[in-house]
Formats: sequence, structure tokens, C-alpha cells
Amino acid sequence: MNHTKIAVLSLLAAAIVPAIADESGPLYRLDFTDGSFANTGSVGGEAEQNPAYKGPTTVQIEPDDKNIWSAKFDPYPNGSRGPSLELPDSSGQLRLGGADDTLTVAAWVKWNGPDQHPDDKQPIVWKGIDDTYASWIFSLNTAGSLRFDWKKAGTGGSQRITEETISAGEWHHVAMVWKNADPGGLAFYIDGNPVKATVPYTGGGPLESGDKPIIIGANPNGHMPLNGSLRGLQLFNRALEPEEIAELAKP
Repeated sequence: MNHTKIAVLSLLAAAIVPAIADESGPLYRLDFTDGSFANTGSVGGEAEQNPAYKGPTTVQIEPDDKNIWSAKFDPYPNGSRGPSLELPDSSGQLRLGGADDTLTVAAWVKWNGPDQHPDDKQPIVWKGIDDTYASWIFSLNTAGSLRFDWKKAGTGGSQRITEETISAGEWHHVAMVWKNADPGGLAFYIDGNPVKATVPYTGGGPLESGDKPIIIGANPNGHMPLNGSLRGLQLFNRALEPEEIAELAKP
């Protein structure tokens, strides 16, 4: 093979590699660096304060004493409601209505403990069907466990909760992986390590296909507020492997 052909093949290979990397990367990634709501995932755009929420508090972005930026989701003083973010161009994303659809959610969270809302969940990310029901919600409960709720087409809701909890007032990396087609396709991780759920997962997809935007934090009306802060939030339309989750959880 002559040098010209080798050079052409090298250029083609260089052009192909980024495309493969983009496909495997997150749809959404929000680091909140320098106070920005920019999504550096493949969908692009910027998150915005949830337009359906009319409360007095908003999501605030600020650095800590180590100049690490995060988004604070401060609820009302009585804990009944709180702010949230709407992800850009997300109505058609991660609907999980197909037999082979998958989802990974990963984020650093600093949880401030239980609030006074009567529902036992503080959503991190959720995808709604309408203003009342959600096709899936990844959240914390009032004990600091990870929780995943889902609604299968034509049925009521189901949920799984982790045995292990995260401590309040400290940063932890949390993640969950969902596979519609796999009877073992729900996995939870805390600080890069797999953790068990209270009830073994026995299958649950495909889901009721949600057509509402993806919301970060409280539901669209401000109920079930997240009492804490987030950074390094990533959403994938593929199931990450355990070693990939462990890599994301490195400080």
C-alpha cells in the first residue's frame, strides 16, 4: 500500500472515531460550571427554570469553597414545594416505550435530608406522561435510599428502593441503569458500587411512553421537592457497564 492510500485511510479513521464517541456519550450533561445551564451532551441547548412552576424559589448555581459548581434546589421553608429545571428538546427523549430502550442516569448529589412533603420521594430526574403521572422517576426517599418508580403501559406503577442509603450533607455519586428487555435490567449504584434493592427486580418494560419534557428536581407543579444540590448530571440512552459507572464516580 502506498503512502497516499495510508494517509487517506488515516484521515477517514480520524473522522469516524469522534462520531462513535458521540453516540456513546450522554444525551444530557450538566456540570453547571461558571453558573451555566448549558447542556454539553449530544442534544445541546440549555436547561431552563421550569416554566410551569410559579413558586418564589428558583434553582441557584454557585461554587463551593473548592470552586466546584453545583445547582441548589432549595425547597420552600415548609418543605412543601420547590423549583426544578426543564431539559432542552427533551419531550421526545428517553420515553422508554420501545422493547429495547435503555436508560442510565448518573449524578453527584449533596442531599440535605428529609423534607416535610408527604410523598416519600425527592425526584432527581423524571419523565412525565401528563401533569399527574410519570412514566419513570429516579429519586431519593426520606431515608436517603435511591428509588426508581415506573409506569408500564396499561398498568399501575411499580417501584424499587435500595437497601443502602446516602448520608446527608456530603457529596455522593448515584446512578441507576434500566433495560426494558432485560428481566434483570434495573441496577443501582452508590459511589460507583452496585447496591441491592429491597425487592428483587423481575422485569417491567416497555414503559408508558411519556411525552412531557424531562424535569430535574420537583415535579412540574413544584411538588416533591429535591432538598439538595446536583452536579455532573448525565443522562444516557444506553445502559452503562459497571466499570463505566465506577469511572464516573471517581472524585
